[in-house]
Amino acid sequence: METGEPVLGCSVLLQGTTMGNITNEDGTFEIKNVPGGTYNLIVSLLSYEKHIQKVVVSKAGEVSVDVKLKPLSNTIGDVVVTAQRRSDSELSMISANRQSLTIVSGITSQQIQRSQDKDASEVIRRIPGVSVRDGKFVIVRGLTERYNSVWLNGSPTPSSESDVRAFSFDVIPSGQIDNILIYKSPAPELPADFAGAMINVKTKSLIDRNSISLSYNFGYLQGTTGKNFYTYKGSNTDWLGYDHSVRAVPPALPSTTDYKALFNQVDDAKKVQINEISQSFNTIMTPYAKKAKPDGDIQLAINHRFPLGNMTIGTITALGYNSSNVIEDKFRAAYLAYPDTSYRYNQTSYASKVRLTALSNWMLTFGNNQRIELRNLFNNNGTSRVVLKEGYDFYTQSPERSYELGYESRTTYSGQLAGNHTFKNDEIKLDWVFGYSSANRDRPDLRRIKSTATDRESTTQYMINFSTQGASDALGRLFFHNKETVYNGGANYSQVFHLGKIKPELKAGIYFDKKKRSFDSRIFNYVKSGTSKLYYSLVDSYNGSAGFDDAMFASINQLFTTKIDYNTGLVVKEVTQKADSYSADNFLKAGYIAVNIPFNKMFNVYLGVRAEHNKLTLEGYKRDGTDSNPVNVKIDSLDFFPSLNATLKLSDKYMFRYSFGKTVNRPEFREVSPFVFYDFDQNATTYGNPTVKNSYIVSNDLRFEWYPTAAEMVSIGVFHKSFKNPIESTILYSGSGWNYTFENSPKATSYGVEVDIRKTLHEFENAGAFRFLKDITIVANASLIKSTIKTDSLTTGATERPLQGQSPYIVNFGAYYQSAESGLMFSAMYNTVGKRIETVGDIDTPHIYEMPFNSLDMTAEKKIGKYLSVKLGVKNLLDDDILFQQFQKYTDSNGNAAERKQVATKYNPGRQFKLGVTLTF
Repeated sequence: METGEPVLGCSVLLQGTTMGNITNEDGTFEIKNVPGGTYNLIVSLLSYEKHIQKVVVSKAGEVSVDVKLKPLSNTIGDVVVTAQRRSDSELSMISANRQSLTIVSGITSQQIQRSQDKDASEVIRRIPGVSVRDGKFVIVRGLTERYNSVWLNGSPTPSSESDVRAFSFDVIPSGQIDNILIYKSPAPELPADFAGAMINVKTKSLIDRNSISLSYNFGYLQGTTGKNFYTYKGSNTDWLGYDHSVRAVPPALPSTTDYKALFNQVDDAKKVQINEISQSFNTIMTPYAKKAKPDGDIQLAINHRFPLGNMTIGTITALGYNSSNVIEDKFRAAYLAYPDTSYRYNQTSYASKVRLTALSNWMLTFGNNQRIELRNLFNNNGTSRVVLKEGYDFYTQSPERSYELGYESRTTYSGQLAGNHTFKNDEIKLDWVFGYSSANRDRPDLRRIKSTATDRESTTQYMINFSTQGASDALGRLFFHNKETVYNGGANYSQVFHLGKIKPELKAGIYFDKKKRSFDSRIFNYVKSGTSKLYYSLVDSYNGSAGFDDAMFASINQLFTTKIDYNTGLVVKEVTQKADSYSADNFLKAGYIAVNIPFNKMFNVYLGVRAEHNKLTLEGYKRDGTDSNPVNVKIDSLDFFPSLNATLKLSDKYMFRYSFGKTVNRPEFREVSPFVFYDFDQNATTYGNPTVKNSYIVSNDLRFEWYPTAAEMVSIGVFHKSFKNPIESTILYSGSGWNYTFENSPKATSYGVEVDIRKTLHEFENAGAFRFLKDITIVANASLIKSTIKTDSLTTGATERPLQGQSPYIVNFGAYYQSAESGLMFSAMYNTVGKRIETVGDIDTPHIYEMPFNSLDMTAEKKIGKYLSVKLGVKNLLDDDILFQQFQKYTDSNGNAAERKQVATKYNPGRQFKLGVTLTF
């Protein structure tokens, strides 16, 4: 202090970082491992004025700082220096889980660095009770993605998929993630729309040191890299992830109404117009083969922090580019009641993917570490895809060779302006956020060609058949555009009160989000006119020859370059209906009030209620060919969601948690839309159901937690969920193929047990030759789950079954070795899930099950010198197959009950090898 006397217990912090300490009895302090740079040093103590002093730390050695505190002249005010908790380390995650009022699991960037995971969809499956479907969609406690609510930096994310309620986690690169938290129990401040989990992905913002990092990863995918790879000529901007109008509808194309009018009472003038428009479409209708290049990934990250007066500004900027190629050889089949078969195909898909990412996060820290953050995340994903399909259609009794040329561009942006403030010795807290996000999904000029043979004789030639109406699944071109925007805002306030020995904390908050979607499509078929005599075109391909060769594609090219004529050949006819587009809005207004009561050091109760008013509206049309019957969906609900979280601490190491709460699962726009889409890859049609309604869930959780050390934990928990009107994906057979739609089932239950273990081998610290074992950490978690849903035996053939998408078990195991002394890191991670219903069947069509998939990944990394590190990894080391099966029950020839396993889909994703180099300055 000014008198020169030492002051004990002062809080000392480097503003805008997590580095700090407390002064000892002689008034001195020490902060170790401070990177060189300029900092604002904050020193504070009750009854003294807060002191902020600029300090320059050189890279060479120690810096001494003298600080003189001034006593407050009159009333002692509330002075506090608020430190920012680290959120990117394993210890910080364990500490946060331990102090949390709710049941939560998570993963940090420190754990992510030990793996070769490239995006959030791969990272998140390391968390207890979590699995991932299709590399994109997260399943928690065995519940499918539609039961999970996903937020990014405290704001909701728009769905980047138009067909399902989901967020594609693959758009967030792993290097930009600070942590991922999965809340498994309801709480008043959390959104009520979840049953599996509320997932919050936090991108990096906190900076302890200025740095520049540049990394490059080289990838080899078994079965793809270096193999023949089919693609087609697209735009010169495909490498950037978007189409530069090459796949757009022709500029001369009139509106749907005007173009359809040309086909009414066609005269010579209209024929000329129709021919001109038909010939103006892109003439590329066939793929070509090349060699698949290795995968590549480059990432640049710049972290910078600097003082500005008594404030500190920190910024994280990251840019990334990723390109990859994937070949998938699949077997697909559909079955009716045994022994009938609908189709059998061998199909190969070739997907060339690119991703551009940009992150820019800014944080302004002022005063006692009050902060305001501006966060921005941009992703642009582009996928060019060719699917070649060969097999037999049992409905038409014909061999088939068909293919699809497609392109998809997904652009997502998420931005938030947020603040975090504390007052009165941290007893009053206020945080707020305003956000905007958008997702555009374009699928321009999806092209489909189907050729068939009249029999299976080896000399029979394939042909393309024509009609006056055509069929978009056989000879069509489709254009889709989906746009979604979300505006949201909210604030949370909490205050601690002093009631004798009890210090309850009152919490309250408000929240809103406004979501808007517009989906538009235009669909065209190649048709023959009434005067054209072109009923079919022979293709240079025979049953006895290999399919999809140069001769076959050359003959198809000739068709589309020489036979586009109204009188003698084919023209492009629009078959778009009003039912092929829809618009939708969802407006959510919410508020909550809660109280946390720490009765004593052992027992704590956190309870409250959340109110949500949600209004979903959708405008579309019935698919009846008339374009005159609108479909107006309105789901307007006001619900109250109580929750209770109680913690009993037996000691600093042992505690019990109990949680109760009510949540909701609302229909997604696509699930109530009448839009019909034929999926070429699955050979099935999907459409929504306007009668789908909200599903409500009541959850109970009980969990025991043990923390042997600060870096270790063991938890064992049980949970139970009851569902009212659960929403599921179901199969409806239409005669010519499968239809997928969405329905409410009456009720369901799900219950299970979870175990999560994190163990370090610190016992080997003084073990001589075995001392290296101290750097090993073991992580294991498993879930066993039982679900039951009541069904109608008249439509399903059974009175109960498992809940669709519910896995009976999930197992994750990881072993990590990391030595600061040698700079060596090694990790091995195993994951598997039990079989689960992928699509609900009916009395004639068995359920489709996704079978267990065993994944083993290994990574090794070595730090070389001060700046360089090299990483080598392999994914899917077990080379397991991805398999979807049906289990058909029937009576054999002897009158005995029997069961046949029917493969619906099967393919091998292949092993993936990666070599990466990172430079950090």
